[in-house]
Amino acid sequence: MALTLNDLLQLNNERFIASVLEKPDLLLQLDPTNDQHNSKLLLAVKSSYEFIKVLPKHLLTEQLLNSYLNKKLLATDSVNKQLVFTSLEDQTSFKISYSVLIDYIDSFIGIPTELQMNIEVKLKIISPLKFINAVDLGFDFITLENIYNYFTTLLVSESKSIISEYIMLKNISYYELPKYLTELSKNILSGIDIDRYGLSLHYCVIKDTKIPSNLKDMMFDGYFNNRQKELLEKFNQSKEEFALKMYKEKASICKETGYPPYLTEKEKDNAFDRYILKQKSILIDKDEKKSYDKEKLKVEDNIQFRTVTEDKLDIDPYHETSAIPWYLISILVSVVLGFIIYDSTNVRTAVIVSGSALIVLILLSLMLVGRINKNKKADYDRKVNAIKTLNAKRTVSV
Repeated sequence: MALTLNDLLQLNNERFIASVLEKPDLLLQLDPTNDQHNSKLLLAVKSSYEFIKVLPKHLLTEQLLNSYLNKKLLATDSVNKQLVFTSLEDQTSFKISYSVLIDYIDSFIGIPTELQMNIEVKLKIISPLKFINAVDLGFDFITLENIYNYFTTLLVSESKSIISEYIMLKNISYYELPKYLTELSKNILSGIDIDRYGLSLHYCVIKDTKIPSNLKDMMFDGYFNNRQKELLEKFNQSKEEFALKMYKEKASICKETGYPPYLTEKEKDNAFDRYILKQKSILIDKDEKKSYDKEKLKVEDNIQFRTVTEDKLDIDPYHETSAIPWYLISILVSVVLGFIIYDSTNVRTAVIVSGSALIVLILLSLMLVGRINKNKKADYDRKVNAIKTLNAKRTVSV
């Protein structure tokens, strides 16, 4: 008696598999769109994942292949520590770590550099059917090791292209690279086309970057030399800007004070010095706005100019305020206070009060004179610094 389709579906998994292996034509009667048929096939694959090899292509559904991949990959070992496999009923995913080597010319140092980036990504199978067809490994060769090798080659190639293009576009130096790693990870995540393999790329992170130790020494020396050169160029530029500023200042003052335009720079300096001596009170206070008087200084043709260094601005010597007048006032006040108290009390009380008052007044005098001298010294130092700065600028302008 021939085995009917209903009889076939009622068999347990082992007898079902044995029956279709004996009579493969029975599989042609199964319909993948029928839930009952599909459930029977799913149970059979879970019972023996090798059973899927005898199924015709029209019965290979997403659910069936997903169950097969879970069972098959769980049964294979991966000796590669760079691959982490996760298998659940509704999810099969791989966490893969790989390295990318990139040769490029560092933008700041200008030397060839070999850069290694260690990257970690997570792939999830969203279409087992597309995955099986795309990897083209065959059921017997679908192992964790083969999957790692297959996709690592793809990931390295795609990542290298994206990273190289990004570094060249941004013109990034090795020492600037860390601040771009987050953006670069996002570019890799969005730039790798993995959908055609039935996979989705869940996350990507660049764990670290390395260069060979000998290149690191070369880059350190090159960075130091370039930075030193850059600072020297800035210093020379600032000197040129200062000289230009002084030239414009002298030209402006000479124009406003009426000096002849045919004077040489040295003659302008000497005439400029004499004018500043007349405006000494204005230049001492830096916070006060400069104002030139309208006097027109005439320069005779036979005038003998001195060099800038022969005539420098000066300031009166510093003298401290003496405390002696305050001591005399203290003694006088204490004596007067003693006589006033003596008229109403005895001599002993008057002496004690007078002596105490004298000590207090002397201490107050010391504090007051000290405060006055401190303020006076600070004001004097400020004026001296202003004069020194002006003299230094005049010397540089020569």
